[in-house]
Amino acid sequence: MKALVITNCSDGMFWYRNLIGAMVPFVRKDEDCYFSRDTGGYLNIVKFQDATLIDIDNSDKLNWYANLT
Repeated sequence: MKALVITNCSDGMFWYRNLIGAMVPFVRKDEDCYFSRDTGGYLNIVKFQDATLIDIDNSDKLNWYANLT
């Protein structure tokens, strides 16, 4: 299984602005961004420069959105 680790937020209006350092679900990769599920469960984008794609096991997904503020 894959996930995204939010490493930056290049625009303060993006849904993941308060999630730097958090792991979020990976849905798919597009030509210019990743797709994830935001905190409301909606499909949303994450810019390539703002995240790192990693491999996880299923138990790690319990940590998604762990540092919500």
